[in-house]
Amino acid sequence: MFKRDSPVLAHILIFFFFFAVILIFTILRLPFRFLFILILAAIVFLISFINTNFALIILIFSMLLSPEIPVFKVPDRAVVVRIDDILLIVIFLSWLAKTALNKGFGFLKNTPVNKPLIIYAVLCIIVTALAIILGIGQAKFSNAFFYILKYLEYFVIFFLVNNNIRDLKQIKVFTVLMLIVCFIIVLYGYWQMRTGAYRLSAPFEGEKPEPNTLAGYLILMFGIMGGLFLHSRSLTMKLIIAGLFLFTMPVFLLTLSRGGYLAFLMLYFCFIIFSRKAKFFLITAFFVFALILPKMLPLSVIERVNKTFHPDITVGKQRYEIGGESFAVEESAAARLEVLKWVIPLWLKSPLFGYGVTGVGFVEGQYTRILAELGILGILAFFWIISRLFINFLRIYRSSDDDWVEGICLGLIASLFAFLIHGTGANIFIIVRVMEPFWFLTAMVLAVPYIKRDISIADIG
Repeated sequence: MFKRDSPVLAHILIFFFFFAVILIFTILRLPFRFLFILILAAIVFLISFINTNFALIILIFSMLLSPEIPVFKVPDRAVVVRIDDILLIVIFLSWLAKTALNKGFGFLKNTPVNKPLIIYAVLCIIVTALAIILGIGQAKFSNAFFYILKYLEYFVIFFLVNNNIRDLKQIKVFTVLMLIVCFIIVLYGYWQMRTGAYRLSAPFEGEKPEPNTLAGYLILMFGIMGGLFLHSRSLTMKLIIAGLFLFTMPVFLLTLSRGGYLAFLMLYFCFIIFSRKAKFFLITAFFVFALILPKMLPLSVIERVNKTFHPDITVGKQRYEIGGESFAVEESAAARLEVLKWVIPLWLKSPLFGYGVTGVGFVEGQYTRILAELGILGILAFFWIISRLFINFLRIYRSSDDDWVEGICLGLIASLFAFLIHGTGANIFIIVRVMEPFWFLTAMVLAVPYIKRDISIADIG
């Protein structure tokens, strides 16, 4: 019924969407950028309604390549909407509409991470609402609302993608497209090099680009590249992946993200620990590069690493004393230590629930932030999600007989541990351009058991 009626439904929806857009624009006399947003939303809704796969392809490219649109201002901040924010919401609503019209689609698959994700989201909402109502901490509705909305957006990506993966071909196509996006991002990094940028960042990051974002994103893509390289049986594919890796590495190094460098080391160690293939090659390559890499690194990278603890070259340094030994720490590294001085005593006043999302202001460091905002309950819920992800990535990796699935699973395992290291100094698990592709890939992998089950049922039939 749905397939037969879909052209009629599409024409009806086209008429009503464009009628609504014109009506809203006429009555409210909105600026042109709002008209553009409404028309874009209408077009994407229709595309998604007719072909969700094509809508997800649009989403893949928009996650890293969408510009920001300043919409309006609230106290203490400007509200900035990214194109992919709009696309995600519209695609999700379109999918809900399609699901409502066709009962055969079902609603949400029962994945192992559904429960911890929902509990974490509910905890964010309840704790923040109580903090605002009781006047505890700095949380304000205007600030907290948009941060919580962003957290929920990651989960929407997961549920949307997970429930629209029907076969392994989709996973392969979407992964290839994500690698193409990575190639485009790296090209942008080389363009920044030509312009003389000291630290490289992702495109469309506004007035204050954050190199840690690009470093975190590239860590994720290195994970996928490494997993696919180790498990691919195609020599051509291995050469393409190796070429992309080598092409990407200079851009990664010139983010000058020390947290990113540590995360990369963890990524590599995870490949050695968890990979079922080429362990000897990985170990040998590690020692070879450990010997030759220091002589090949750009001077800016060496200086960036050295000045962290080197008293003679540290600018804006601060001195600390541990066990009677005094040492200097560079300014940005010292900022992470300084946060602990005031966040921990503050958290001890509300250890179980914290102060709500944005309740302690800006805190750099994922675990310190969660502890301050959501307390012990938040930390437990967070690591519940992480443990569920790791267990299921590993289970699917060990049980899969598909090269692509094995490669992506191994890459996500390595990336997850790399993010845990990166999270000691950066809020990596809430960075939009890192978490959107991460949850997209996660959703694809956790759909694999359902694909296998459907294949098995078809074989029996």
